[in-house]
Amino acid sequence: MAAAVLEGSPREHRDAIAARIAHAGAHVPGIFLGLRVQLQIVLEAGVNHIVLTLGSHGAALCSLSSDSRSITVHHFPALPATIQNCSGAGDCLVAGMVFALCQGKSAVAALALGMATAREAVQGKANVPSSLSAAGLERQAKLAERGRITFELPLGCCCARCGASRK
Repeated sequence: MAAAVLEGSPREHRDAIAARIAHAGAHVPGIFLGLRVQLQIVLEAGVNHIVLTLGSHGAALCSLSSDSRSITVHHFPALPATIQNCSGAGDCLVAGMVFALCQGKSAVAALALGMATAREAVQGKANVPSSLSAAGLERQAKLAERGRITFELPLGCCCARCGASRK
């Protein structure tokens, strides 16, 4: 399998992604259309899932469809929260996902639990909540799953660079 090459520095990629998210605003599928080529390069290089955190727009799990002709996107809007501190939210999202995956949950269910854990992080003054309840997180994860939307992005050509549609 050929190595995926994204030109530019990681900072340039992060800044470009942030600009696309800000430009797309509340039109969430537009965010992913702007990132389709980058997502395709990474997924076709062999990565099974990509998690994108989108700040106030929530988070998404992206993977190749079962027929490898599109990218399946599971978008979870941000859970309602009274934000006190955003430090630690990403770490808590990952911790919640790892906890769920270790319990044998699917990647989609893991992101829902990660979203619930991140919600707890932003509502406290500490970077990581001092106490978490698995039952409470599960309730919030169910709320996250109810808000989930799933859609497909068609893949481009085989080289993922020219933007032509795959036949």
